[in-house]
Amino acid sequence: MDSSKHHFQSLSWYITLPMEIVRLSNPPPGRVDRSEGRGQCDGNGNVISFPLAAVLCLLTTIAANAQSASIFLDESSRFMGLPATGDVQPVYHADVNHKSNELFHFLFVQSHIASEIQSQLPSERASQGKSDSEFFRTGWYFQKRPGVASDERYFGGDVRTSPRDAFKPDERSRLLALLAELVRKPDSFLPEETKEFRVLQLSLQWDLMSVWWSFERAKSQDEELLRAMAQAIRALALPRQTLESLPSGMEGLKQDYAASSSEDTQHPWIPSDFRLTNDETSRWKEMDRKSSALFRANRSLRTSRVYVAGKDSEETMNVLARVIDRQEQAVEIPSGWTTVLVQQLIGIDEQLEPVATEVIDDFRVRVYSSPSMRDPMLTSSRDGSSHWVYQLSRFGLTRKDVPDFRFISDREQALFVEYGTKKHATFAAQCALCHRVSNDGGQSLAGIRHFSKHAQPRLASYQDRATLAVTEMSEVVEKLRSRLQSSEKVTTVEEKRKPRPIRTPEERASWVRSLREAYAKSSDQWPTPHVDRGVEWKELGTLPKIIHPDDNPYSKEKEMLGRQLFFDPRLSGSGQIACASCHDPDLGWADGRTTSFGHGRIPLKRNAPSIRNAGHRKVLFWDGRAASLEDQTLQVLNNPNEMRATRELIESFIQSNAAYQQQFVSVFGQDYATIESVAKAIACFERTVQGGSSRFESFMSGSRDVLKDEELIGLDLFRREARCMNCHHGPLMTDDKFHEVGLSYYGRAFEDLGRFEITRSDGDAGKFRTPSLRDLPSTAPYMHNGLFELEGVLNMYNAGMPSLKRKADQQSDLRFPIKSEHLKPLGLNREDLSDLQAFLMTLEESKRRIRPPDLP
Repeated sequence: MDSSKHHFQSLSWYITLPMEIVRLSNPPPGRVDRSEGRGQCDGNGNVISFPLAAVLCLLTTIAANAQSASIFLDESSRFMGLPATGDVQPVYHADVNHKSNELFHFLFVQSHIASEIQSQLPSERASQGKSDSEFFRTGWYFQKRPGVASDERYFGGDVRTSPRDAFKPDERSRLLALLAELVRKPDSFLPEETKEFRVLQLSLQWDLMSVWWSFERAKSQDEELLRAMAQAIRALALPRQTLESLPSGMEGLKQDYAASSSEDTQHPWIPSDFRLTNDETSRWKEMDRKSSALFRANRSLRTSRVYVAGKDSEETMNVLARVIDRQEQAVEIPSGWTTVLVQQLIGIDEQLEPVATEVIDDFRVRVYSSPSMRDPMLTSSRDGSSHWVYQLSRFGLTRKDVPDFRFISDREQALFVEYGTKKHATFAAQCALCHRVSNDGGQSLAGIRHFSKHAQPRLASYQDRATLAVTEMSEVVEKLRSRLQSSEKVTTVEEKRKPRPIRTPEERASWVRSLREAYAKSSDQWPTPHVDRGVEWKELGTLPKIIHPDDNPYSKEKEMLGRQLFFDPRLSGSGQIACASCHDPDLGWADGRTTSFGHGRIPLKRNAPSIRNAGHRKVLFWDGRAASLEDQTLQVLNNPNEMRATRELIESFIQSNAAYQQQFVSVFGQDYATIESVAKAIACFERTVQGGSSRFESFMSGSRDVLKDEELIGLDLFRREARCMNCHHGPLMTDDKFHEVGLSYYGRAFEDLGRFEITRSDGDAGKFRTPSLRDLPSTAPYMHNGLFELEGVLNMYNAGMPSLKRKADQQSDLRFPIKSEHLKPLGLNREDLSDLQAFLMTLEESKRRIRPPDLP
């Protein structure tokens, strides 16, 4: 093949496409019909007129119809691990007729036609007397034409194409039969001898989930089919531990494609030093950034991660520092910079929880040359970048002689390879590594948009993006649970369990003796708690030592300064409210109110939690909107409904107070106090507000006789029959996660959607952070709205907590709060509840009156 022509056919223009297009990946050339005329397919293979706004045409004809057409795969398919044959390619099993392959071909679109083609066929250009060179060098973006019938392409192999959106009656019947068989015998759908059997199982679950979620988001009314898909997804679920231990495939990918160089995009090349883990000495740095809707896990069902690398670690950090600090309007990206996009599959475990796995589904590399290198003879795209794409092959996992990943060469990275342009680049998230901001060749930050201010770039730790992806999946898993519950009999609050019989005195005495024996042992030998499968619980324990952060180290002087500021109302806009107004040490560092008062005596929305032991918490506030005590303090100071302070007010006050000014100079070594240093001082003090004097702490420290009989029984109930350890475990007696407990009051008075108000993810509606139970007796009333006393809370949990019923207009409402699956009717009797309450009372800290400090 002529090299110059080949390079001209390698131009790449990445555009943000609808999800249905973006999911198209790695299409081989397909069925060709040279007939003329515009049209789209009607589901029977016939061409009909179509609106210009249409992007894709869905053909419901499947493999049998496709094989009768003129299908071809050219020899370049060898780079993709696909044989040059007209047969439908196997996906999950080497036998093309296997039921797993049949299921795949039922679920995914296999033919497409574009309504508008971004370029012209080489033959069309030739007929107009245009050379490739002339065509591509003169505003080629604007030379497009309508799609025609001959543009129809067939995709029948190991490719992730668009999910089907409708089925003929006979197709639907067969699909339901296949799904029912998969639920009964999931292992029969997967080959027994494979290189990565469990990765293949995860992949099949992911494929099913992508189709099911597409139907759900489209608000399909086919309830039977949606339930069948949901049941199949659950049938393929693996334990969390298994999902978390699956190999990424990175090392095998590098071994399979270790040849070639970074100057040849037609052959595989992978940076040999790339690693998924973060290493301070490595030149590779992972970027955390604001994601477009396209990359959010509730759309892609993937964890999307971006890495960048200069020539060495120092160069990478220097450039990123300028980008992140925005010291310059435009940061020049040095030639040779490399970007990697990694997309990893998210699975659903046996407890229907999302798990961000290590399994790489898509791996992309770009090497930047310079903004002036737009000559397609020199690079593979107009912004001066060369690029490589690798994708996990389901079929490759079933065969020992086929690579797990397929390399997709430049000329394969288009929906229609004959057009000589790559503008229809349809791989998942193709636009991530370029994101040009104009269509005329103009670039911003070398066309690498995750360096722009709009992406809010920052460095990421190894788990940041995975944690975010799991959070973003909440609406998906809540809908999955809801769909499964609609087809199964589930115990609800309305189906109350009768309280179990009360033990006789003799039975109770015997029970106490056995518990004394069991709990006299070390905690690692205690009876196993009653928790749901998949809950990563930790045993109860003594409070750990507080660790002050590196960017706000402890000093006695800083603690004393923070103590004064904590009690000083002059930091507020009114001069009347201090931190201690809502966190009173005499009231368990809370305020004893249903909800607190703010500026001007405005009733606030939520109950004030105690700050005792807050230095151990991963997130702050009921909705988790603060990640540190420093951040929490700043938010309260600046909140117009709380302390109503401003930077100017606080900094001018400190500057005008000679005693404070002297303290700040001594503590921070700064001549000028800032609101940030005020927050650091307060946070330093708050971290010293620790517990550790309760009778329960003494029990955990080895004084096993400190608990009375009823309290010991309560401890055992807490760990077992009352199921409290599902959420309240570890030394702090909290999992630091967010749960919907039936108290969102959705669509009613007192409505509060909690975590949703921060993430805007439907699945977070009504979820609140699990509170610590330490010093519980001192911090009444309870729950985020402060509406309940301890006895009422225990009664509600015993009943399984309230269950909201959907109103007529809420039947398809994705935001409708779904109660945590951990909440179930317990059937505890009145004596059990009394014992449980007795145990919780042992968590109370010793009362110590704290005199507020003298203020300067």
